[in-house]
Amino acid sequence: MTGSLVPEGADCVVRFEDTDEPGNKNGPNPANPSRVKIHVAVPKGGNIRRAGTNIQNGTLLLQKGTVIGPTQISALSSIGRAKIKVVRRPVIAVIATGDELVSSGRKKLPLAKSYNSNTATVASLIVHYGGIPKILGIARDRESSLVKKIDEAVNGVDAIITSGGASRGDYDLVRLVMERKGEIIFSMIKMGPGKAVAFGTLRRPLMRMAAPVPVFCLSGPPQGCLINFETLVRPALLKMRGLTELAHPAVKAVALDSIPSKMASTFVRFTDLKETEDGYKVTLNPGGTVGVLSSLAIANSLTIIPKGSTVQVGDTVEVLPFDWCF
Repeated sequence: MTGSLVPEGADCVVRFEDTDEPGNKNGPNPANPSRVKIHVAVPKGGNIRRAGTNIQNGTLLLQKGTVIGPTQISALSSIGRAKIKVVRRPVIAVIATGDELVSSGRKKLPLAKSYNSNTATVASLIVHYGGIPKILGIARDRESSLVKKIDEAVNGVDAIITSGGASRGDYDLVRLVMERKGEIIFSMIKMGPGKAVAFGTLRRPLMRMAAPVPVFCLSGPPQGCLINFETLVRPALLKMRGLTELAHPAVKAVALDSIPSKMASTFVRFTDLKETEDGYKVTLNPGGTVGVLSSLAIANSLTIIPKGSTVQVGDTVEVLPFDWCF
């Protein structure tokens, strides 16, 4: 914008509230006065916003890696920008594995079967962290079934997430297929739940010049699957979106209960974090002893208990809040 909005000869602006104009009028003053009384003295330059006050020419408005939300859109619109270049949302294929799985929604669970909870969980987390899930259903415990699902995904997505089948049983076929069709970068981690996890890449048969597809092979049990996603997939997904802040938020909290037994390996707890006047407090055993699902339903954070350590009431621990719970 060029030029001035202040009339020629004027050197200050008097607020409407500082005149004798009716304060509760709606529209023009019906009295149509020819003069206005001013109740305050305004110095030269008062109430005048000079050019460059909002932003100066050549100033960088948004840094690379900024998430575009309502405030950023307001700032961009204020300088007349209707379009900007952005990183598109990554498309992530979601594949569950296992002969024992049945889809959620069935009223009666058949004998020796489990509901496929991981697909809904993984898809919701992908959406939360800015991706687009492409749900491909369940691959059964046959190599041909898993290969068919992966081949369906590999040329049209930015990453693949599988759940289950990454351990070392006779019917855990994910790593076998990955070795034959691509490369495994690492397999198994020294942390549980979710120890049985793998990561690798797959070639794109129809896109030979394209980069390989990253594949996250997550644990089958729901606890391990959630932990794998939050600790391993989350930072990768944020990186795909062009973000630069990848570290998981963490807070120091005082333990309200204990973990007296030394952990044989690093162990992750689903915990209940509360902010109080005295700082953060965390319950390490939410739900008590009534079951794993009760703990999951209450949990709003993760607390990582290092190998060989114990936690007593009153100890300070580091807690990772779930930002999708606050």
